[in-house]
Amino acid sequence: MQKKLATLVLAGLVLVMQGCSTGAYVMVPADTKLVIPAKGDQTYDSGFVKTRPFSWGQAGGISYQLKKNDAEVTSGKLPSKFRAASIFWPPVGIAYWPIGFRWPCYDLRGQVPAQCSQTDLDNLRKQARDKE
Repeated sequence: MQKKLATLVLAGLVLVMQGCSTGAYVMVPADTKLVIPAKGDQTYDSGFVKTRPFSWGQAGGISYQLKKNDAEVTSGKLPSKFRAASIFWPPVGIAYWPIGFRWPCYDLRGQVPAQCSQTDLDNLRKQARDKE
């Protein structure tokens, strides 16, 4: 009986943690920072970007800017997806935070966002582990 309860509690915690955030790895050009205006003025270097989920306004893509020396270099939209976890996030997760990153890794070094290669994703994951 206690094992079943422990399993249920663990499953609940995993669901809660999944519902709290969305994340993806990003590769940005050298000396350039990523800004996601929907989440304020925080800047990100190449590596893992973890943030709270996005609202319906980002369903057509997550707006982003690349800045160098506080000047905008380029802007666009990152592909996004509906997060199934938002259905189970009470009371109103589906109403307010249903959108997340579509790809596990974005390469922003070209003219348009592209999905990273598996090698690039593996390298970014290794770099993140080495930082810890």
